[in-house]
Amino acid sequence: MKPLDWGSSMKINDYFGSTFLASLITTSAVSFGSLLAASLESSDAEYPAALDQILRQGDFDTSQTLAPLTADQVRQQLGMSNDYLNYRSETNLSKLQECINHLMDQHKVKIGPNQIEFKATVDLASCAADDQNTKVQEYVTELHLIMACSDGNFSSLQGMGIHQAYQVVNSDETFCAPGTTGWRLGRSESRRQYTQLTDIGTIEVQVQNLVVDSMPDGKPCKTQQDQQHVSYEDGCQTMSKTSFQRATLNGLPTDKQGKQDLAVRVSHGIRALKGKHPWFDSGFFDVILNKQWRGSVTYSGAENPPQFELQSPGSLSVKGVVGELVTNEQ
Repeated sequence: MKPLDWGSSMKINDYFGSTFLASLITTSAVSFGSLLAASLESSDAEYPAALDQILRQGDFDTSQTLAPLTADQVRQQLGMSNDYLNYRSETNLSKLQECINHLMDQHKVKIGPNQIEFKATVDLASCAADDQNTKVQEYVTELHLIMACSDGNFSSLQGMGIHQAYQVVNSDETFCAPGTTGWRLGRSESRRQYTQLTDIGTIEVQVQNLVVDSMPDGKPCKTQQDQQHVSYEDGCQTMSKTSFQRATLNGLPTDKQGKQDLAVRVSHGIRALKGKHPWFDSGFFDVILNKQWRGSVTYSGAENPPQFELQSPGSLSVKGVVGELVTNEQ
């Protein structure tokens, strides 16, 4: 039986959350050119107006009551996270992820002047059909991402499915002219309702997850590149809100029911080496979990997993390595 997992076992973030948004844009030279965003003047070029049409009213509302978060839960969340990767290899994919990739390719990217748009609403319930421990009532994700640059050409991706285009962009940095400014803005929202048999009993979950990748004011994040690196604009944030309409264990409400989990990360000096490197090369993210735990994830080389350190208001401290608890089965 599976371990207890409130929503993450069927999350869409592995495909279109911070990992998808970051790696897709970083390796395409649009995202996170010969300028370092943290140290040199930004371009005066204006980003495409379509980027202003992605976010919705209420996306940044964090007024809902937040669920409690223990030190062990923080350690597990960061130790099992894929959200801080620069590039995620597609070797040893689970059947669930392979199914998601296939369904994503049924939806085609849209190519415009100097930009590429990923937009789809996808029913993923069938991807969990082989899991005998999980009965899915609903699993739908809605995603919208636009990547753009002041001088670029994405025409070779015309007609490709979302996942196929993602793979091409992940292995090619030629879509934007060197030295140009890049922008990206992304939003994904998923609704899941399922019953799952775990080691400690039966959980019932009805949950909504929202991931937004933008500046804190809702404007697009900006990036610059040189011949070897892609640099992210300081202050770019990824916000994830998970709202639990139902969260029961053996028929009884848990402390998550009617509450929300909130994770925010903010970039500082984040820089990536071009190519298929798993981690960012340098910089750090400020990390805030449920407005209780605050700290950072710090990078020290593109092949080395980053270190995390967070503290609670009660001065509890949690340290470790991001992704150290991830297995090939996840």
